Amino acid sequence: MRFRLYEVEIERVSGWSQYHIVAESEERAADLAIDYEFVLQHHYIQLALKRVDETLPHERSRGLDDMLGGGPVGLASYHHMIGWVVHAGYMQQLRSFRIEDFCHRTEPRHRLSSLFQQRPSG
Repeated sequence: MRFRLYEVEIERVSGWSQYHIVAESEERAADLAIDYEFVLQHHYIQLALKRVDETLPHERSRGLDDMLGGGPVGLASYHHMIGWVVHAGYMQQLRSFRIEDFCHRTEPRHRLSSLFQQRPSG
């Protein structure tokens, strides 16, 4: 299956942003863009997609055929030295903890270890 490259223009509360997505259809590209905005907890106002793989200038097409010929869908970026690259996944927002916060507590160890165990949802 040959994928397509879409340019995404998105208006957020903080301003306009632009990025590229590799997907098999415009509908799938829109889904990926919305998921990306949701994961990053961005509130977007509007979103516009435009297929660009057929209209890119020759000097910006390095690696494009390989990328669209097979591989993952997702965000893509262009670098003048290596060409197009797909970023197969995006990071979810992680919560970080400092070890010092736990070392200076006066609670018993067994109570601290319970902080790191997943609790069943329900």
